[in-house]
Amino acid sequence: FSESPEEPLIYFDQSQPASLFTLTERLREAMRNEGRSALIHVEGVRSLTCRKPVAVVSAALLELALAANVPIVPVRFT
Repeated sequence: FSESPEEPLIYFDQSQPASLFTLTERLREAMRNEGRSALIHVEGVRSLTCRKPVAVVSAALLELALAANVPIVPVRFT
């Protein structure tokens, strides 16, 4: 997690699922206390096509938005 706007990317290592809690807590604090926002690629991996719809969204992401009291704005890239 980068503390500076010059390094805005956060990567979640799927081989360490327990790290998602720490990552979402730090992001929640940044959103709540610093007014930061987040664009989250919910698939979590690169897709070869935009034709396959998202099947599952992690509840952790929804809980993050609720805890930080921020809106969820769906965006579709085509």
